[in-house]
Amino acid sequence: MLDFLVPVVIGIVVGCLVVWFFKFTQSVAELSPEAQETLAKFAKLVILEVEPVNDQFLCYNYFTKEFVCTGRNIEEIRDRFKQRYPNKDAAVAKGDPTALRILKQQLEVLHESTQVIGN
Repeated sequence: MLDFLVPVVIGIVVGCLVVWFFKFTQSVAELSPEAQETLAKFAKLVILEVEPVNDQFLCYNYFTKEFVCTGRNIEEIRDRFKQRYPNKDAAVAKGDPTALRILKQQLEVLHESTQVIGN
């Protein structure tokens, strides 16, 4: 009896997964172009967790805990991230509160100086 029941249960589970996959891909295809673009951006986004060590910031992938890059400031972090992941974008969102505050300030200064140069 058990020899019959196990393949049936596995078949039902696999069937449900296949149906869910096709419904998911169909719902993504029905999204507006703007929503599809936003979804694509999130697929390229790496969320970083920052840890200050001595005079450097160590950056890790928040979800996988994999080491991503290191840098003394936000510019070095951006450059080294782009060297390692040229087709992805990063967001520093987690980590030491002091490190996050420092990096946010550096990013604001960098953004302001870029606007002045561009105008």
